[in-house]
Amino acid sequence: MNDQKLNTPINATHLGIKRDINSKFGVKEVVPDRIQTARKTVYALMGAGLYGLNGINPKVSVHMIKCFVIPRLLYGLDIIRLTKTDIAKLSVYYIQLLKQIQHLPSRTANSAVLVLTGQLPIESEIHKKMLSLFRNIADNHGSVERSIAQRQLALKTRDSESWFIQIIKLTEMYELPSPIEVLDLVPEKHIWKKLVYNAVNDYWKNILILEARTKVSMKMLNVDNFKIGVVHNIWESSGSELLSVKRACVKAKIISGTYTLQANRAKFNGNRTSSLCPLCFKQSEDLMHFLIKCNSLEGVRRKFIMLLRNLLNDKINALLVDDLFNFEDNLLQLIVDCTKFQFLKQLWTTIERLSSSLCFGLHQKRTSLLL
Repeated sequence: MNDQKLNTPINATHLGIKRDINSKFGVKEVVPDRIQTARKTVYALMGAGLYGLNGINPKVSVHMIKCFVIPRLLYGLDIIRLTKTDIAKLSVYYIQLLKQIQHLPSRTANSAVLVLTGQLPIESEIHKKMLSLFRNIADNHGSVERSIAQRQLALKTRDSESWFIQIIKLTEMYELPSPIEVLDLVPEKHIWKKLVYNAVNDYWKNILILEARTKVSMKMLNVDNFKIGVVHNIWESSGSELLSVKRACVKAKIISGTYTLQANRAKFNGNRTSSLCPLCFKQSEDLMHFLIKCNSLEGVRRKFIMLLRNLLNDKINALLVDDLFNFEDNLLQLIVDCTKFQFLKQLWTTIERLSSSLCFGLHQKRTSLLL
């Protein structure tokens, strides 16, 4: 202009989305920026107790994350092309956040983290937003966006980088009506929303359950009781008091297979470390030994087992009680995750509180004896 060369910026921000000219899709910096914004939001919420062991019940923390963090994390991501690397970055951040509020170690299986909080992978939320946006475009008759959708769906090939081709792949993935069908006959908004949510939730729920069943560390966790949006009985039954949250955090480590015992140390060290119980020196210290067998912890264990047995004797058949307490596998399952026993459903909350107190008491006693 006026014989002077104009500088061409390599990036620009429009409606909060930073675009550049160097990356493949021109949105390389969007996901890191979204994660940074979400992290700042989490820091702002820490004053309200949104953090691990000394915070509020993760049931409340998850609700706060859904209300305040997720919208800022996913803002604008439904209108751009995301690479596998972008999805991986979002997933890592989201899973790490859920681990933090439950005070779980980083080695915890992702499926265990999601099952305990009743959540789905962050990718599912992006897909819901994309499918919802497409329906809104289809319903906006006479708009430029609808015209672009019609043209690109008609002309673009499957290997195209078009956003609308991604919608085709999503509808096939979730067995939904094709984009062409949606353009021809736009469904009512509430009908489409329900259809999308059910399809996406069912798809990811099945994947999550199948993955969880392959994890040896999660063999005691009852994934059949997993419900989207509903936290596990551990968090549902724990109160808002600080001590209750601490008890539940110990129980969450046990149920997710990340509570470290001597047998775990021996396995991690290639058996260079003895797996023998450091308290009684009689057997390998695995979960069964720690919760049920170790004589050094019997003083703590006896009190809670008696309370648990008295509770069940008053509520269910004596033969069922005998089956639960006379067989070690049944007793272990009852202590770790009582939701496996559907006939005890009315007592899940009470049993969980007693078993969490038992696990926490054993944890404290074991720690004090090892000091």
